[in-house]
Amino acid sequence: MSLSLKVKGKHINIELLGEEIIEYRFKQEAPNSLYAKGMFDCFMEIKGNIAYMAEHSFAELEAIREWVDREFDGDGYYNFVEVSFTHGGEVVRTTTFPDAYVTSYEEDMDTHSGQGIFTLVVRQKLDKMDYYRL
Repeated sequence: MSLSLKVKGKHINIELLGEEIIEYRFKQEAPNSLYAKGMFDCFMEIKGNIAYMAEHSFAELEAIREWVDREFDGDGYYNFVEVSFTHGGEVVRTTTFPDAYVTSYEEDMDTHSGQGIFTLVVRQKLDKMDYYRL
């Protein structure tokens, strides 16, 4: 059982596999108003192992941080994001946001265990909601 993350765009090309990605969550929210049910929002929350990445894929961790810090200018702000869940050698679920942007990023470090976890939250651009795939 494993997770993988791909982020592709004008200024970024990341592929994280195996022990680098440790948790994934997808959530879709709809407004409470019956009249607004056609409008909804969704996001992906991806958690990764900083200690493992620092040893094996430090450049990808830095690329994620650069995306987080990118100012909105239309150039590299929105990127293709895909998370796949594999079990028994077969892909069980793939979630794709073709125009994703970062809404939050945090790093949690634990000096006692030596563990570090990053949490990346991305959303699909609202005017492109017809193009995301679950």
